[in-house]
Amino acid sequence: MPNHSPALAILFVCTGNICRSPTAERMLRHTLADRLGDDAALFSVTSAGTGALVDYPIAEHAAALLAEQGIDVADFAARQLDTDLLESADLLLGMTREHRAAAATAAPEVIRRLFTLREFARLASAGAEEVDPSLPPVERAQALVQAAAGQRGMVRPGQPADDDVPDPYGRPADAYRLPFALINEAVEVIADLLVPASSVSGCGASA
Repeated sequence: MPNHSPALAILFVCTGNICRSPTAERMLRHTLADRLGDDAALFSVTSAGTGALVDYPIAEHAAALLAEQGIDVADFAARQLDTDLLESADLLLGMTREHRAAAATAAPEVIRRLFTLREFARLASAGAEEVDPSLPPVERAQALVQAAAGQRGMVRPGQPADDDVPDPYGRPADAYRLPFALINEAVEVIADLLVPASSVSGCGASA
């Protein structure tokens, strides 16, 4: 039987914790469940906000885009980021450089495992050749975090803002499509790195 105790904690961070970070959270949960089956429970994937609208659900327009993709939006309540959440996460992914800076200020010891979402997708991709593709998902994730940290300053974005996901909050429904697409692109890259296609067929089986 697989071990269902979470072994690796991934925390997404935005401002209100009702648009961008819950979108990333629910996307990655959905993708890991699809690829790993029961073994997706080895990952704890959550989110929080630096100025959270505590207990609010996912924003209507963000929830609609997720639902269009068949992604569950139920039972979500926004929560405030704090040092306990930061210190207990194995991988911290802010939506912007501002969120990354806020996390680093609150808990300097997490810096080596702290990135923006798009930054981590870029750096982990660059460092993936150093990681054994045959590693089990959790061990592979741990190795990817280290490999990404080792790429800092070596693989730069075209523009600094390329590491950010813009905030659609308070804007019309169409304004949510670009952030959604950017998050989806980065989450797909990260999921492919965590669970290479060659390993999908062997994952999620239970006895």
